[in-house]
Amino acid sequence: DAKTPTSDSNEYGLLAPLGPSRMIKVNVEPIEADSASLVMVGRELLDGTLEDSNSLTLRLALKEMGVRVDRVVTVPGFLEAVQNEVRHSSKSSDVVIVVGGVGPGREDVSVAAVAAAHNE
Repeated sequence: DAKTPTSDSNEYGLLAPLGPSRMIKVNVEPIEADSASLVMVGRELLDGTLEDSNSLTLRLALKEMGVRVDRVVTVPGFLEAVQNEVRHSSKSSDVVIVVGGVGPGREDVSVAAVAAAHNE
């Protein structure tokens, strides 16, 4: 039975690049899982250029669905780094959510990394 969020606190996500006063509505789909890992992708998160507000929003939404967040990790936007973390997190969590790493050009690594992690 899928778990559905119950309050408005997870319906809005902060867009860090636009500043703390900008919000957008986020559609949260119920998931069937007991545990999750969050893999945040991007050098901007690691070097502090960009503040990570997405993991907080996701943690709140998952908590309201009764899903325990076991791990939140930030990795650089390199295929091998994302692939290794997805593989590692998949061993201990029911769901692995990858955020970021889908920009233009060389930044677009997440989809390929997740596919590679599950094809091995």
